[in-house]
This record gives sequence, C-alpha cells and structure tokens, in this order.
Amino acid sequence: KTGAWFTYGDVRLGQGREQAKEFLRQNRDVTQQLETEIRGKVATIEVPVEGISEAE
Repeated sequence: KTGAWFTYGDVRLGQGREQAKEFLRQNRDVTQQLETEIRGKVATIEVPVEGISEAE
C-alpha cells in the first residue's frame, strides 16, 4: 500500500480498498497469483499443538 494506492508487485490494484477489490474481481489471473503466494507462505507456518489432548 502506498498512500491510498494498493499494489501487488508492480501491479497497481486501485486507489482505495473498494477499487482494489473490484480490480481483483475483474482480473482473476492476478487474484490467483496472489492467493497462491499467500497460501504458500501460510502453509509453511508451524502451529504448536501444546495442550491438545486426545478424546477419550
């Protein structure tokens, strides 16, 4: 985000949240790239399972 502009890499998504959302709705290829990148980063995060016990 730069000022009121949202960008993804070199692509300007729009000025303001609503215009950025509309851009992503109309440009599914950019949306897919962004989603793939986010999911790739989130998938590598390890979540601790401390305090979880098995059901009896």
